[in-house]
Amino acid sequence: MKKLIPVILVIVLILSVAPACLAANTDTLADWNIRIVVPDGKTAVLKGTEYYIYEQNEGSIPYVMLTPYGKYDSGEKFLSDFTEYMMKQHEDLTVVTDPVQRTIGDKDCWETAYKYDVSGNEVVDRRIVTIRNNAAYLFTSKECKELNMMVDNMLEEVITNAEFIP
Repeated sequence: MKKLIPVILVIVLILSVAPACLAANTDTLADWNIRIVVPDGKTAVLKGTEYYIYEQNEGSIPYVMLTPYGKYDSGEKFLSDFTEYMMKQHEDLTVVTDPVQRTIGDKDCWETAYKYDVSGNEVVDRRIVTIRNNAAYLFTSKECKELNMMVDNMLEEVITNAEFIP
């Protein structure tokens, strides 16, 4: 029996480490109380209060981004305030989609979309917000269809797989 104990301990150790070895590429943003699964082949970078996942080349469109905001209890109110902010940032801004409520994965969200020009090319800027613990988590995708710079379903995939940490 005494010889079996070390064998059992080794098996327990291997089984406890194996899931971590098989897990997807994840980033835990502890200050934001969220864990993000980075899709295979994508590059993730934290720049200040913005967390980017690049589809093609680091530092350029297309990308998915997460930005946390505090003190909001309504996604609809957040997007209303955010649209006012965006109108000040882009004088050619067009609201493509008024805010709509939807569920992505297990998260209740609100979504809107904008269009504006960047360097002479039309950019589609989607914003999806979910509220947790009176904080707004804003997920964004920026794409340029005319240059074939698209994220496809990566925005929804990132939101679906995001895990809030209690």
